[in-house]
Amino acid sequence: MKVIHGIRVYEKGEKVFFETEMPPIPEYMYSKFGWKIIEIDGKNYWAPMEEEEYIHIVAKYLGISPSEVDLNLVHCGTMGDNGCFGDCTGNRFCKRWSTGDSTGCICGA
Repeated sequence: MKVIHGIRVYEKGEKVFFETEMPPIPEYMYSKFGWKIIEIDGKNYWAPMEEEEYIHIVAKYLGISPSEVDLNLVHCGTMGDNGCFGDCTGNRFCKRWSTGDSTGCICGA
């Protein structure tokens, strides 16, 4: 695992760290922009992230403003809580990231 601008970036197969103990997300569950932990009635649940939330995290990871994020260059899909898939341009690979209360995938070096 590497930390880039406060975002944890994992190599394939590494277990993702969450600050809150959460049940695993089954591999058959897909979220276009990743997952976040939400609280409802005192209990924590996984919920899909919205595009804007994903853009802000990607911007932080890349060290750029959210308006500069091109989803065509950085976006790849999120399956379960450890799987990533998708085609990335150039010599970049689809990698898992986490912030402690959210997780997703990004095309990174």
